[in-house]
Amino acid sequence: MSDRAVLLGLDPSTVALGWAILDLKTGSPILCGTAKVDKLRAALGSLEAGLFAGLEEVSDIIPGKVELIYCERHFVGKSRKVTIILAEAVGSVLMGCDVIWPGISRNRFVPQEWKKGVGLGHNAPKPQIRAKAIHLGWEPDTQDAADAGCIASAGWLENERGRYGSD
Repeated sequence: MSDRAVLLGLDPSTVALGWAILDLKTGSPILCGTAKVDKLRAALGSLEAGLFAGLEEVSDIIPGKVELIYCERHFVGKSRKVTIILAEAVGSVLMGCDVIWPGISRNRFVPQEWKKGVGLGHNAPKPQIRAKAIHLGWEPDTQDAADAGCIASAGWLENERGRYGSD
Protein backbone atom coordinates (compact mmCIF):
# COMPACT_ATOMS: atom_id res chain seq x y z
CA MET A 1 0.00 0.00 0.00
CA SER A 2 1.27 3.47 -0.86
CA ASP A 3 1.17 6.54 1.37
CA ARG A 4 -1.29 8.25 -1.00
CA ALA A 5 -4.29 9.66 0.91
CA VAL A 6 -7.59 8.52 -0.57
CA LEU A 7 -11.29 9.17 -0.08
CA LEU A 8 -13.66 6.21 -0.22
CA GLY A 9 -17.19 6.67 -1.57
CA LEU A 10 -19.74 3.96 -0.70
CA ASP A 11 -23.23 3.17 -1.98
CA PRO A 12 -24.59 0.30 0.17
CA SER A 13 -27.70 -1.75 -0.55
CA THR A 14 -28.94 -5.25 0.11
CA VAL A 15 -27.77 -6.48 -3.31
CA ALA A 16 -24.50 -4.67 -3.98
CA LEU A 17 -21.95 -2.35 -2.44
CA GLY A 18 -20.85 0.31 -4.90
CA TRP A 19 -17.44 1.74 -4.05
CA ALA A 20 -15.15 4.44 -5.44
CA ILE A 21 -11.62 5.47 -4.52
CA LEU A 22 -10.54 9.05 -5.15
CA ASP A 23 -7.15 10.76 -4.66
CA LEU A 24 -7.70 13.08 -1.70
CA LYS A 25 -5.03 15.57 -2.78
CA THR A 26 -6.11 16.05 -6.41
CA GLY A 27 -9.74 14.92 -6.42
CA SER A 28 -8.93 12.56 -9.28
CA PRO A 29 -10.83 9.29 -9.60
CA ILE A 30 -8.66 6.22 -9.08
CA LEU A 31 -10.95 3.21 -9.27
CA CYS A 32 -14.58 2.22 -8.76
CA GLY A 33 -16.51 -1.02 -8.75
CA THR A 34 -19.13 -3.19 -7.13
CA ALA A 35 -19.05 -5.94 -4.51
CA LYS A 36 -21.94 -8.37 -4.99
CA VAL A 37 -23.43 -8.40 -1.49
CA ASP A 38 -26.31 -10.74 -2.40
CA LYS A 39 -23.91 -13.57 -3.27
CA LEU A 40 -21.77 -12.89 -0.18
CA ARG A 41 -24.92 -12.68 1.95
CA ALA A 42 -26.14 -16.05 0.70
CA ALA A 43 -22.77 -17.66 1.38
CA LEU A 44 -22.30 -16.10 4.82
CA GLY A 45 -25.89 -16.12 6.07
CA SER A 46 -26.62 -12.48 6.89
CA LEU A 47 -26.76 -9.02 5.35
CA GLU A 48 -24.22 -7.72 7.87
CA ALA A 49 -21.72 -10.46 7.03
CA GLY A 50 -22.23 -9.94 3.30
CA LEU A 51 -21.64 -6.19 3.54
CA PHE A 52 -18.59 -6.67 5.77
CA ALA A 53 -17.13 -9.17 3.29
CA GLY A 54 -17.75 -6.61 0.53
CA LEU A 55 -15.85 -3.96 2.50
CA GLU A 56 -12.99 -6.39 3.05
CA GLU A 57 -12.83 -6.98 -0.73
CA VAL A 58 -12.57 -3.22 -1.25
CA SER A 59 -9.95 -2.77 1.49
CA ASP A 60 -7.70 -5.29 -0.24
CA ILE A 61 -7.48 -3.23 -3.43
CA ILE A 62 -7.21 0.33 -2.09
CA PRO A 63 -3.99 1.89 -3.40
CA GLY A 64 -3.31 4.16 -0.45
CA LYS A 65 -4.43 5.15 3.02
CA VAL A 66 -8.12 5.88 3.54
CA GLU A 67 -8.43 9.33 5.13
CA LEU A 68 -12.12 10.10 4.51
CA ILE A 69 -15.22 8.01 3.90
CA TYR A 70 -18.44 9.28 2.32
CA CYS A 71 -21.42 6.95 2.35
CA GLU A 72 -24.96 7.28 1.07
CA ARG A 73 -27.25 7.29 4.08
CA HIS A 74 -30.68 5.77 4.24
CA PHE A 75 -33.75 7.72 3.34
CA VAL A 76 -37.47 7.13 3.64
CA GLY A 77 -38.27 4.64 0.93
CA LYS A 78 -41.50 3.42 -0.56
CA SER A 79 -42.32 1.41 2.55
CA ARG A 80 -41.29 1.21 6.18
CA LYS A 81 -39.83 -2.24 5.64
CA VAL A 82 -37.56 -1.05 2.81
CA THR A 83 -36.49 1.98 4.85
CA ILE A 84 -35.57 -0.23 7.82
CA ILE A 85 -33.63 -2.68 5.64
CA LEU A 86 -31.70 0.16 3.96
CA ALA A 87 -30.93 1.70 7.36
CA GLU A 88 -29.62 -1.70 8.48
CA ALA A 89 -27.41 -1.91 5.38
CA VAL A 90 -25.95 1.57 5.92
CA GLY A 91 -25.42 0.89 9.63
CA SER A 92 -23.66 -2.38 8.83
CA VAL A 93 -21.36 -0.62 6.35
CA LEU A 94 -20.51 2.16 8.80
CA MET A 95 -19.76 -0.35 11.56
CA GLY A 96 -17.61 -2.32 9.11
CA CYS A 97 -15.74 0.87 8.23
CA ASP A 98 -15.04 1.42 11.94
CA VAL A 99 -13.51 -2.07 12.16
CA ILE A 100 -11.44 -1.91 8.96
CA TRP A 101 -10.48 1.79 9.13
CA PRO A 102 -10.73 2.79 12.82
CA GLY A 103 -10.74 6.49 13.58
CA ILE A 104 -11.37 7.59 9.99
CA SER A 105 -13.80 10.45 9.45
CA ARG A 106 -17.13 9.13 8.12
CA ASN A 107 -19.61 11.40 6.40
CA ARG A 108 -23.04 10.62 4.99
CA PHE A 109 -25.16 12.06 2.18
CA VAL A 110 -28.79 11.45 1.33
CA PRO A 111 -29.07 10.98 -2.45
CA GLN A 112 -30.32 14.53 -3.04
CA GLU A 113 -27.22 15.96 -1.32
CA TRP A 114 -24.62 14.05 -3.32
CA LYS A 115 -26.52 14.62 -6.56
CA LYS A 116 -26.56 18.37 -5.90
CA GLY A 117 -22.87 18.18 -4.93
CA VAL A 118 -21.93 17.04 -8.45
CA GLY A 119 -24.35 19.38 -10.22
CA LEU A 120 -27.31 17.06 -10.78
CA GLY A 121 -30.95 17.66 -9.95
CA HIS A 122 -32.29 15.89 -6.87
CA ASN A 123 -34.44 13.59 -9.02
CA ALA A 124 -31.74 12.85 -11.61
CA PRO A 125 -32.45 9.52 -13.34
CA LYS A 126 -29.93 6.68 -13.34
CA PRO A 127 -28.70 7.27 -16.93
CA GLN A 128 -27.94 10.91 -16.09
CA ILE A 129 -26.05 9.85 -12.94
CA ARG A 130 -24.00 7.34 -14.94
CA ALA A 131 -23.21 10.00 -17.58
CA LYS A 132 -22.13 12.43 -14.84
CA ALA A 133 -19.88 9.79 -13.27
CA ILE A 134 -18.20 9.19 -16.63
CA HIS A 135 -17.87 12.96 -17.18
CA LEU A 136 -16.16 13.21 -13.76
CA GLY A 137 -13.58 10.62 -14.87
CA TRP A 138 -15.03 7.45 -13.36
CA GLU A 139 -15.29 4.20 -15.32
CA PRO A 140 -18.27 2.54 -13.60
CA ASP A 141 -19.09 -1.09 -14.39
CA THR A 142 -22.53 -0.83 -12.72
CA GLN A 143 -24.98 1.82 -11.60
CA ASP A 144 -23.88 1.21 -8.00
CA ALA A 145 -20.30 2.06 -8.98
CA ALA A 146 -21.52 5.19 -10.81
CA ASP A 147 -23.42 6.28 -7.70
CA ALA A 148 -20.36 5.62 -5.51
CA GLY A 149 -18.17 7.63 -7.89
CA CYS A 150 -20.54 10.59 -7.67
CA ILE A 151 -20.71 10.21 -3.87
CA ALA A 152 -16.89 10.27 -3.68
CA SER A 153 -16.66 13.30 -6.00
CA ALA A 154 -19.36 15.18 -4.07
CA GLY A 155 -17.59 14.30 -0.83
CA TRP A 156 -14.29 15.59 -2.12
CA LEU A 157 -15.90 18.84 -3.30
CA GLU A 158 -17.67 19.36 0.04
CA ASN A 159 -14.48 18.55 1.94
CA GLU A 160 -12.60 21.11 -0.14
CA ARG A 161 -15.24 23.71 0.71
CA GLY A 162 -15.21 22.70 4.38
CA ARG A 163 -18.99 22.34 4.64
CA TYR A 164 -19.36 18.91 6.19
CA GLY A 165 -18.03 17.44 9.41
CA SER A 166 -18.01 13.79 10.32
CA ASP A 167 -20.62 11.66 12.08
